[in-house]
Amino acid sequence: MNDRKKITVTAALCVFFTFTLIIGTVFSAGNRSEREQSGALLSHFPKDKITSITIQSGDQSVALTVSADSLTVDYDGTAAAADKTAVDEFFETVAGLPRGKKITSNEERYNDFGVADGASEISVRMTAADAEEWNLLIGKTTADGKRYVRAEGDSVVYETDDPGWTLYTRRSHWVKLALFDDPSVSAEIQSVIVKGTSPTDGETFDYTLMKTAGESDGTLIWKAEGHEEALDTVKIDSFLRQITELRGADLIVPPVGLTSETAAVTIVLGFRDGSKQTLCISSDPAGEDRYGVTLAGSDREYAVSRYALGNLLKPLENFFRAEEK
Repeated sequence: MNDRKKITVTAALCVFFTFTLIIGTVFSAGNRSEREQSGALLSHFPKDKITSITIQSGDQSVALTVSADSLTVDYDGTAAAADKTAVDEFFETVAGLPRGKKITSNEERYNDFGVADGASEISVRMTAADAEEWNLLIGKTTADGKRYVRAEGDSVVYETDDPGWTLYTRRSHWVKLALFDDPSVSAEIQSVIVKGTSPTDGETFDYTLMKTAGESDGTLIWKAEGHEEALDTVKIDSFLRQITELRGADLIVPPVGLTSETAAVTIVLGFRDGSKQTLCISSDPAGEDRYGVTLAGSDREYAVSRYALGNLLKPLENFFRAEEK
């Protein structure tokens, strides 16, 4: 064999062995293990077929009912409308939950990691339309913020990322707690009427704020009824955002029937298109340091913290420019 042929054969063998080495590396046990760990814990999870979810943590329980045209969360026997976004995000989280690092398959050690049957830190039970169940046993938190988890029926305990399991155990997580769907409507407000007595500190309010054209150049400015001086635009804008960004700490179910007639304080918002909305604040506590709040005409009432209301209910003097007080 001449030198040229020898070189050709040698090069071909090098290519063959290099290719073999690459293939062996890709499909080695270590890489196979990594692929298995990154796979979904609940393979073939039928998120579109789940009809009920029950999440248990100690003596705290959340129960949801899911159907094509209805999403509800149980509030002490009353079905409250659940937030579709929260439910969809939950299903995406569960469907994509990776196995993570394999810890043990020794049943005698399940209690050490908080994933024993009937004794897990958190249990997530999901039932499909065909009555098939998909259950997760969520265990203790690791030092670096991960969680031990086991799928019921699977002997292996995994250590994987915590997507916020504690949050899912809160009933209030599953409902819409924002009073306004679009907080940016604060820019459309042209007038505000505040009347009543604050349930938090007894202060009385009775004033009207109006957006009007200035006398010099016609620029829109805010004034208070009965006062000639312009108000502080920055303070007004902040006040309006606080109203439209207001969120409840929880939903009041069943609602107590709060209306503008029974409210301790009403805040009437007038919009650019001529429409109005009235924020109603109850005089009665709705839990510890919380008060009922609703938009008149809405079927949803919210428990809002004393702190949030304290930031919202400001005296008229608060809106004047510092040098004009």
